[in-house]
Amino acid sequence: MTILDIRPSEDVASLLKEILQKRVLNSAKELRKHKRKDGSLIDVEVTRRELLFNGCIADIVTAVDVTGHLPISSSIMGQSTHDAA
Repeated sequence: MTILDIRPSEDVASLLKEILQKRVLNSAKELRKHKRKDGSLIDVEVTRRELLFNGCIADIVTAVDVTGHLPISSSIMGQSTHDAA
């Protein structure tokens, strides 16, 4: 699989543009959508780090499934805002 295989088809054009502009993720955590083998979409937190590997510049990218965490985080944030009022 390649990075193009795990991204929703509607995101591929913008992803290729980001890669060409060398600004993919900029080492910051970003929320993205990834496509599973069965075609379903999940939310992932993606982090990119540039490193030197055997004398070549390389990227290491991690993607953590946060699908189940997002509704919980939104719920907690809503409760904390509600409690503050």
